[in-house]
Amino acid sequence: MEAEERSKRLMAGAARLLVAALLAYMFVIVLMTASAQSEVGVRLKAAKVDNVDYASGYALLADADGKRKAAAKKRAERERLAIEFRKSEKAYIAANDHYFGLEEPLQSVLTELARAGICDITRGDKLSVSAVRMALTRMESCANEPGVSPALRREAELVLKGKEALLAASKTWLETRVARDDAMKALEEVDQYLGRADKAEEAVKALRAPFSSIAVLRDSLMLGGGLLVPLPPSLLQIILSFFSGLFGALLVTLVLAVYPNNDLGITTPGGNYGERILLGGLIAVCVFVVVGGGAAVLGSTNSFADGTANYQAFSAIGVLAGMFSDRVAKWLSDRATHFYGDKAKVEAEAAAQAKAAADAAAQANPEAAADANADAANAPGAAPP
Repeated sequence: MEAEERSKRLMAGAARLLVAALLAYMFVIVLMTASAQSEVGVRLKAAKVDNVDYASGYALLADADGKRKAAAKKRAERERLAIEFRKSEKAYIAANDHYFGLEEPLQSVLTELARAGICDITRGDKLSVSAVRMALTRMESCANEPGVSPALRREAELVLKGKEALLAASKTWLETRVARDDAMKALEEVDQYLGRADKAEEAVKALRAPFSSIAVLRDSLMLGGGLLVPLPPSLLQIILSFFSGLFGALLVTLVLAVYPNNDLGITTPGGNYGERILLGGLIAVCVFVVVGGGAAVLGSTNSFADGTANYQAFSAIGVLAGMFSDRVAKWLSDRATHFYGDKAKVEAEAAAQAKAAADAAAQANPEAAADANADAANAPGAAPP
């Protein structure tokens, strides 16, 4: 039974140490992020970037980075589209030569028929296979009209013998031209996108150097993977205050746990460890709000709003608030006892304290003993002599 109890205490102690290490690690990450944001602000001012603060600059960089990643894929896609365009262009040129080679006799016959005044046939749009078919049908009808010379009729018959080949060539010509136009359009769209991406990158070029200090945080999973980096400094200050309070309370708790002659230990059951640490974080946030409210009352409107206040000051205030959270809790508890406790009990305790003070004074200064005893006798709740 004793061994089982010891094992439970060791497991509880290990869990507490693990939670303590995790809280300390999270505090370090928040502190590093706040430090990096502060350095970015200093560099932006030194670079004299107009009308750009941390939040707006980060948004511009995030948009440019997204376009840069997409542009890398687009460049690979452009190489593929360029190859497809060259193939489609080559196929179109071959189909164009073949089609117009077959179409030339048809055009010659149609021109001769129109010149003889027998038929005035318009072949129509070259892109329409049905227009070519209709022209062939009209030519066949007109070639049988009276007044058509035998030589022209023979030419028309030769054209009609190649009717199917001409229609197939017309269809192939149309398909290759559409494929060529589609490939050209896709290539132009990619070029336009790459042009916009290059312009966006040029626009944020001046921001790359000031924001270089957050690159490590954003690219490292061990440092949170940039989870806190997108937050504006004014919001990160609140998180920093909370974790500073947690860290301060954790620090005092561990100091008490490792000091000798202390009943509080890592493996000690109870102890209200979680409540003590959480209280430190909450009191630190309370101090942050009070300090911010005091600055607003004094007429300052930008020390907290624009996020330029010293992050180290907020961290130090938060740590101290967390470290002294026990004292604050005791002070509030004493005030609550005076305000809401048993009046008779409070008066009796006050009388006892006055009597103890009188006894101490009597031992130190016998001449003042009479005055101290008189004060103790007149204290509220004192027993009658």
